[in-house]
Amino acid sequence: MRDAVWRSVLEWKGFRPDNTRTMAADAGIPEADREQVINYVGNELRGLNEGNAIRYRLRPEHLCFMLDQHETKG
Repeated sequence: MRDAVWRSVLEWKGFRPDNTRTMAADAGIPEADREQVINYVGNELRGLNEGNAIRYRLRPEHLCFMLDQHETKG
């Protein structure tokens, strides 16, 4: 799941449930559990900040796109 958060930030530049679902399938996570994985990744991304980014091997500057998205929506 850490990889899904990492890829959401660095590769996909946002939460992509379909990409996360594919990653879960490729990792052998049972289909019955995949929705929980997607929800977990989405929640982790929403709560991601400069203080906890390190747990996903991210730096604060990697989160700039998230701040930009919040500013344009707000």
